[in-house]
Amino acid sequence: MKPECMPGMVMPGCATTVPSRSQIGPPIIELALIVVIVLSTYVLFIFIWRYLQRGRIASYQALPDLLGHAAHALGMIGMALLMIGTVASIGPLVSYVVAFGVFALLFLVRLIAGWSSRDRRAEGWHFFINASMAYMFSASNIAVVTAACLIFYVCFIGLSVRSSRSSLEGRGGGLRESPSLRLLGVNGDITIAVSMMLMLTVTQWPQWFT
Repeated sequence: MKPECMPGMVMPGCATTVPSRSQIGPPIIELALIVVIVLSTYVLFIFIWRYLQRGRIASYQALPDLLGHAAHALGMIGMALLMIGTVASIGPLVSYVVAFGVFALLFLVRLIAGWSSRDRRAEGWHFFINASMAYMFSASNIAVVTAACLIFYVCFIGLSVRSSRSSLEGRGGGLRESPSLRLLGVNGDITIAVSMMLMLTVTQWPQWFT
């Protein structure tokens, strides 16, 4: 067991024996993981609602929402439940590394193929969140890489807030799209960023939560 592993807490790269509820580890870590589950559930709600309202969203594509939002949220919920000890196993973690790695590669291809399109920023975002998910499930815990991911997520949140304000003030350049649905999509991306920042911090520096 690595030095940063919490006693009784199932952490990526640590002992995988599921503890009893009385041995889950520092309460603040469990609370942080519960917050991750709540945020990820909210992301799932956003995906479902956007899909049901897809006719009111300009140039809606189900694939980015499915792989960029729904799959990400389910993966986060599964990892959080595993770390808390609620579930004994979610299967080999390497399978998640491969799956999210393939998703990241798919969005990278889409990004390169549509480099001149207006959606390249969204494709790049979906590439990054899937790549960071593959990194998280790999249990590599490389401090420099984790720090770089955190910095990127902070920058993304700032840019998203600024661009959403500009977009709403400009009324989308004439596109027939509900401002509330557009804002909901932005909220989903920001929620993903926050949940990933929390999860990466817990797995990289769990001692901060003791």
